[in-house]
Amino acid sequence: MHDLLGKHWDVVVVGAGMGGAVVGYELAKSGKSVLFLEKGMSAAKGTNSDKTSNLLEDPVQRMKSGYWPDKITRSNINAVDSEFFIPLGCGPGGSTRLYASQLERFLPIDFESPIGGKEIKKANFINDGWPIKYSEFLEYYRKAESLFKVSGTQDELNLDPQLNLGIPKSLGGLDEKIFYSLVKAGLHPFRAHIACSFVEECNGCGGRVCRKSCKNDAEKIALTPALKFYGSAILYECEVDKLNFEDGAIKSLDFLHENKSYKVNGKTFILAAGALNSPLILFRSGQHFAYDGLANSSGMVGRNLMWHASDFFAVRSKNKASYIPGALKALSINDFYIHKNQKLGTIQSVGVPVDYGYVQSYLVNRVQKLPLKYGRLIPKSLIKISAHLGATYFRNSSVFATIVEDFPYYENRVIFNKELPYKIIFNYTNSKELNIRSHELYKNIKKVLEGDYQVIKLSRGMNINYGHACGTLRFGRDPKTSVLNQYNRAHDVSNLYVVDASFFPTSGGTNPSLTIAANALRVAEYIIRTNK
Repeated sequence: MHDLLGKHWDVVVVGAGMGGAVVGYELAKSGKSVLFLEKGMSAAKGTNSDKTSNLLEDPVQRMKSGYWPDKITRSNINAVDSEFFIPLGCGPGGSTRLYASQLERFLPIDFESPIGGKEIKKANFINDGWPIKYSEFLEYYRKAESLFKVSGTQDELNLDPQLNLGIPKSLGGLDEKIFYSLVKAGLHPFRAHIACSFVEECNGCGGRVCRKSCKNDAEKIALTPALKFYGSAILYECEVDKLNFEDGAIKSLDFLHENKSYKVNGKTFILAAGALNSPLILFRSGQHFAYDGLANSSGMVGRNLMWHASDFFAVRSKNKASYIPGALKALSINDFYIHKNQKLGTIQSVGVPVDYGYVQSYLVNRVQKLPLKYGRLIPKSLIKISAHLGATYFRNSSVFATIVEDFPYYENRVIFNKELPYKIIFNYTNSKELNIRSHELYKNIKKVLEGDYQVIKLSRGMNINYGHACGTLRFGRDPKTSVLNQYNRAHDVSNLYVVDASFFPTSGGTNPSLTIAANALRVAEYIIRTNK
């Protein structure tokens, strides 16, 4: 470690997830010396546990299995705080270690101002869209798809004449039947854009670390090559304390490792710790400033927190014949992305078989959310019996999920508590209009399918997708309303960039990972061009 810390690095990257790994990889390829600082453990310390995050409580075991170690706090839900685990990755590759490899583009409309009725016009958020055009971003989408070896078919509602996707695995069974039912109904389903080779017995490893190296996550595609071939280095189990700011720039960075404090020097610093953690680092770095946090003259650090809303539902064949499971993560539908002048989102097959393990995990999760005195009354044997019955009932089913765009409300934000400076705390209120739009998307797809299938909603109430945090360090051209400029450099700091999902000014209506990767390529190109 001391050899690494004695060096003055060209680039110091905080976080090795999608944004951090990709930007570091590109910069290392250009000849720059790159040091990654990662909170999680190295892959060598990991376990082969296939347990899901809701079954793991021990922080060390969670980190070994690739999950964020601690519960986060959602503040002010009906004036009551709640603590829970979220599907956030920790370790090399970040949350891509757990993702289901769905890498789809935002649509051109996502780069524009949010649309909607009177609720949107009255909403308390900045409605100015992205500071760059979709056409400017297009080449980076293509590069990211090539880098991550994405397969799939053309989305007829988002055509690209230069699309270069690999050939997806053949459809089969119920997924094929649903595909042609959607076409018959006049919709435009397409093969989901997936970064996974689906080797023998592979199920995509959604929600856990891939043990067969068939999932193209950020560790495999970017971090490992940067370390192996381009002279980069990484330090694991590092908690970044603060960025040291002087004369308009970051001079060094302080971090904790095994309860000891260390310093690293660099020319360019890049935050990629995630939309919940990057704001905390800026808050910790600027406690002595007149304004609240480093790079926060706008007062926007931590604000505009967005997620997505998702309903999960099973599409069950009414035919008594048994259907052999088809391709995993097979289908996507964007026909209701914009509907009746409302921004809704996408619909995707989830890619997990509704077997005994899936139903058991679902039931255990429901029981854990019950008050303790009620949960103890439910015997494990009842859960097992119910899981067997549920798996039998849903045998001829495919599970789908909606992804509905969230909007950047000013009051939804990451909160900094000086007494708990490393604790993730956020304030988030479900807006009425998000609930309406979420219900509208599910209602429309159900109406299309329910003639030929049973459509069974698996989720209850408003379901926020806590794996898709974004927007807390928004980028824009106006320093008064944004933290970063159009190249993701902080308005207030000459050598600080942010490449995780913090930069999103809007959340879009589909998975964020490809957009994060594409933007990291764009930012790396800018740094190479302007920092010789």
